[in-house]
Amino acid sequence: MGPPATAKAGEQVSVSDWKIKVGSVERKPEVDGVKATAGQEMLVVTFDVVNGSNRPVQLTREDFYLIQGKETYSPVDTKKGLFAMEPVAAGAEASTYLVFMVPVGSTGLKLSFWPFVGGYVTTGQAEISLD
Repeated sequence: MGPPATAKAGEQVSVSDWKIKVGSVERKPEVDGVKATAGQEMLVVTFDVVNGSNRPVQLTREDFYLIQGKETYSPVDTKKGLFAMEPVAAGAEASTYLVFMVPVGSTGLKLSFWPFVGGYVTTGQAEISLD
């Protein structure tokens, strides 16, 4: 596998059968009833995806993580956003969000999108700069 495709928030990038574009990044003390712990804040990443495959596909938490240098962060489980999202129909576009708990004031953050298709990780990966 080659290096990941790169983009900045607001730019669309293609990965395997998907296109993804981060629309906004917000920092909050609480999201969907989940509160950040001391010294942490919730980073809400809103994005649009387009499923370019010929079948509906469910995006999951395993398709995403946040990178900061050598640190990685997994999405926080919430009852809304990605975790309430229906499978994306073939050829359709959908909008949702993910929440990550990160140290207050974190910079240099990148959203990694490495989708699984049919139970297998794809050969494509994207890193989207959130700064």
